[in-house]
Amino acid sequence: MTTTEALQLFESHLEEIKNTLAEEMLSDIVSARKIHETQMYWLRFIAGKTGTPLMELLEELKRQRIEQMIEKKRKMIQRIVTYLTPVSASQAVGRITDEMIERAKAFPIEELYDGELRKGTGLCPFHNEKTSSFHIFKDNRWRCFGACGTGGDSISFYMKANGKGFK
Repeated sequence: MTTTEALQLFESHLEEIKNTLAEEMLSDIVSARKIHETQMYWLRFIAGKTGTPLMELLEELKRQRIEQMIEKKRKMIQRIVTYLTPVSASQAVGRITDEMIERAKAFPIEELYDGELRKGTGLCPFHNEKTSSFHIFKDNRWRCFGACGTGGDSISFYMKANGKGFK
């Protein structure tokens, strides 16, 4: 699959992706994982100063976050296709080479992670938690120091996050 084909496939499902992201965001807002008290304070402050209804500000914040997520996913698709494209035309189609594995391991885990990271630390995407236990190291490896206690490289992260295996 070429980058153009991957992006066309992504674009053809864009409305469905936006709706899914909006539902996830609403769930996050309800569970107070994404809109913190400080953010709500500033939204109320802006609403009071500008006369803009709070719900309008929340909708605009939601729209901006969805656009940011869509752009992040667009870039991720481009990078994944680039990493999976064989380096030379002489490589056999359907075979995974050591070079392809190394390129996949070099893919930045930060681009696969869908949460908010602060200095490489965030909430573990594999279990529910309130305090950050997930860490991405500078050598592009990850580890959860919480309930699941797992870790690995970008290949293992992708497989665990997407329920994939080698079969």
